[in-house]
Amino acid sequence: DEVHPVSKTPARAIPAVPQSKPQAKPTPKAASPTTKADDLKCIEGIGPKTEGILNQAGITSFEALATLTPDEIKEILRTAKSRGVPTTWPEQAKLAASKNWEALRDLQKELKGGLNTSP
Repeated sequence: DEVHPVSKTPARAIPAVPQSKPQAKPTPKAASPTTKADDLKCIEGIGPKTEGILNQAGITSFEALATLTPDEIKEILRTAKSRGVPTTWPEQAKLAASKNWEALRDLQKELKGGLNTSP
């Protein structure tokens, strides 16, 4: 049995490993802060609550709403446990996106709660 003498030399300092800055996680591309959301309540049948649901789903412009089908909009509303009759919303949104306000007003005169009531 050998006895090893305890070393009298000071322990070597371990060099500090430079800490890298944590990489920022990429954030989902959101609307630019300078881009103002459209007032979706201009669409017959959309009120403040429904506009909020659509905005949370990323639908903040007439253009975005115009690209959806009524069934896709119904699914967004159903997921949020809300209801609506979006039958004409894409059509109305298309007119609003193109700033065809006169045609939008004419269409809305025929609507009741977003439904086309003309024969």
